[in-house]
Amino acid sequence: MDIPAKFLTFIILSACLGGCQYLISPDKMAESIEADERCYEWKEETTRETERLRMKYTLFNRECNLNEDETMILGYQGEYETGDNKQGNAIRVNWKVVKSFDLKK
Repeated sequence: MDIPAKFLTFIILSACLGGCQYLISPDKMAESIEADERCYEWKEETTRETERLRMKYTLFNRECNLNEDETMILGYQGEYETGDNKQGNAIRVNWKVVKSFDLKK
């Protein structure tokens, strides 16, 4: 092999090995899906409906996000949003992380 072919092989192998970090085992995937569903149910428990200017809004005080570093679903909880994007963003900054989603019975 000449130098350019070796370099090309190195690039291809590096890309393949780098892509392996994005593969997830079937067990981890099942856990993630279950956690996502449970977090969604947890989030929906506290929704609040409101109407402003004859438009209906659903307000939340909980949110679910994937923490890619730990490959886990994290919940966030705090004060209710207002329905205004700018105010909602300011409110969500103060939400606290929740790692277990205790559902009401």
